[in-house]
Amino acid sequence: MNGASPALLFRLACAALLAYARWPSDVAFHCAFKTLTGLPCATCGMTRAWIHFAHGDVGAAVVQSPLGSVLFVVAALVVVFGPPPRTWRAGFAPLWIAAGFALNWIYSLATGVA
Repeated sequence: MNGASPALLFRLACAALLAYARWPSDVAFHCAFKTLTGLPCATCGMTRAWIHFAHGDVGAAVVQSPLGSVLFVVAALVVVFGPPPRTWRAGFAPLWIAAGFALNWIYSLATGVA
């Protein structure tokens, strides 16, 4: 295989996201969906959750976005251990991912946190 493996690229991408979340930032992120509708989208609050988590404020991260907090931990695990085996990613993975986003969206709508 020429070049880097997909698993290595995935690990590097996760590491870059974790490093970016740790970087001090006062950049305001605006959700186009929320701007247009006034409602949070399914991923609203995830960036702020990652920033909170990266700075050690786990409680604020979970309040901001429970799914964002879970994904931060998953990204950290991928950096350390690599991506999960293909057998783990097959089957019901799309269903679990869709359910996670749906539950996160319901949380955002119910709490108005994002």
